[in-house]
Parts: sequence; C-alpha cells; structure tokens
Amino acid sequence: MNKKLEELIEMMPFMKELSGQDAEINIWDTEGVDIGCFPSSEFKMPFHVGFQIHDKSDPIFDVMKTGKKRYAKVPAEVFGVNIEGFITPIVDEKEVVGCVTYVFSTEQTQKITDSSTGLKNTLDDTSDQLMDVSENMEELANSIKEVHHMSMNINSELDSIKKIIHEIQNNTRHLNILALNTSIEAARVGASGKGFTVVASEMSKFSKISTEATIKINQALTNIVGSLGEICTVIEKTSQIATQQTDGITTINEKFSMVNSFSNDLVELCKNF
Repeated sequence: MNKKLEELIEMMPFMKELSGQDAEINIWDTEGVDIGCFPSSEFKMPFHVGFQIHDKSDPIFDVMKTGKKRYAKVPAEVFGVNIEGFITPIVDEKEVVGCVTYVFSTEQTQKITDSSTGLKNTLDDTSDQLMDVSENMEELANSIKEVHHMSMNINSELDSIKKIIHEIQNNTRHLNILALNTSIEAARVGASGKGFTVVASEMSKFSKISTEATIKINQALTNIVGSLGEICTVIEKTSQIATQQTDGITTINEKFSMVNSFSNDLVELCKNF
C-alpha cells in the first residue's frame, strides 16, 4: 500500500474528531477498494474495508482521473438518508494514488431549513393579516371621525332649530297679548265689537296650541341634543381607542417586519450551511 495512504489512514481518526461533525470518511485506492473506513454513528453506509466499487462511472474514478476535488449530493433513495460531501484526490509526488470521501447527513440541516422556511411563511402570512387589520382599523377610525363630525353638524342644526322655536314662542306670546288687547277693545265698544271678540278668542286658542306645541318640540329637541351629546362622547372615546389600536398594530407590524427579516437571514444561513 502507498505510504501516503497508510499515513492518511493513521491520521484520519484524529482528523475526523477535529472536524467536529459526525461524518463518514472512506479512503479509496485507485482500484476503487475501500482501504480505510471511519463510519458515522448518525447514519449507515454500505461501505467497509475491502469493499470495492466496480462501476467505473462512479464519481470517485472521475476525481482520481482528473485530480480535481468534487462536491456531491446523494438523495435518500440511494442510502436511505440525504447526504452530501466531498471527494478529494490523494496526490503523492504529482501522482493520484487514491481519494477520500467525506460525507455527512443533511437531514438535520434540512429540518432546520424547513422549519425556518415554515416560520418565514407563517410570519409573512401573519404580517399580511396584520397589515389588513391595520388598514381596516385605520378605515374604521376615519369612519368614526366622519360620524363624529356629522353628529356635531346635527347638533349645530338642532341649535338653529331651537332658536327658531324660541322665536315662534316669542311671536306666540305677542299673539296672545294681541288677542287679549283685542278682547278688551271688543268689550269696550260693546255689541259692535262682537266679531272682534270671536277673532280674539280664536287667536287665544291658536296661541295656546302653538305654545304647547313649541314646548313639546323644545323638550324633544332638548332630549335629542342630550342624546347626541352622549353619542358624541362615546364616538370620541371609540375614535381614541381605534386610533390607539391602529398605532399598536402599526408597532406590532414593525416588530414583525424585523422578525421576518431575521427569519429570512436564518433561512439563507441554513441554505448556505
């Protein structure tokens, strides 16, 4: 056996320990015979010392032929587990005398990558949902502000109506005074003033009805104004809560964006690893 191959076989346990990875290392001679096998405890390969690869299309023969290092991935269908690693030629005095295969399982790495990708997708979905909620909350806050503005306008209109009713009440009082004066004058002139007495009586009745109606309308408007005031207070509080929630969701969205960025970095690191 080539002396360099012998030295390499002696050093391999120490080199494997230095690598810090539970890999399987095999040393092959130019005939494709395994002359040094250092198995992994994590997965099992069919190789052992004395095992020979007869298929000349195997990558180890290409590496020994070209003298160039090669990286390879092997799917689980071949050895029951996803593995990847390197095939490195062994050169002694410019002559390739064999090669080393260094392979390790990618199951754990794949699980981490899948988990990271799943986390990223979940964060993306959650971020999109939060964005929708934020937009809806902002729209709700704007709608509440519009309703509050409309309520204030209605309140203003009701104030105007109350002023008009107040004027009607003043006119009614004047009408009542006028009816009273008419009755007095009709009584003073005697029989010739009977027609005025009827008119004065009707004016008095109308004044009374108008007064009662304006009192009821004024009371109803007062109740409406009071209710609107309570509604405005509730709307204003609701608007403040909606605004706070919108701000809170915006802050959460910003935090999610940061976490999302970290998850993207994690996915890339896993892929590179």
